Amino acid sequence: MKQFCILLIALLLATGAIAQWAAQNSGTTKDLYSVYFTDVNTGYAVGDSVTILKTIIGRMIWPPKESVTLMKLNSIYFLDSNTGYSVGDGGIIFISHSQILKK
Repeated sequence: MKQFCILLIALLLATGAIAQWAAQNSGTTKDLYSVYFTDVNTGYAVGDSVTILKTIIGRMIWPPKESVTLMKLNSIYFLDSNTGYSVGDGGIIFISHSQILKK
């Protein structure tokens, strides 16, 4: 009985810890390859044709920009809420700065 209670408690805790997922519209038809959240509300996504998207609390605040290049951004990473890096095909590297991110 003790083992059953421990198993039941473990199952309840595991079930409660599973994240609730909801689909979000990115506003782009470009493929996205990487996403990074700097905090629980602010996230960035990168992808084909140097697509860079930003969302705050699930609301897109940077509409996707059409690019003249076919290069893709493969990954994005932030050191803190102001300094981020994205890398892509052909050795391209983008570095964010706090002035750019707050627009």
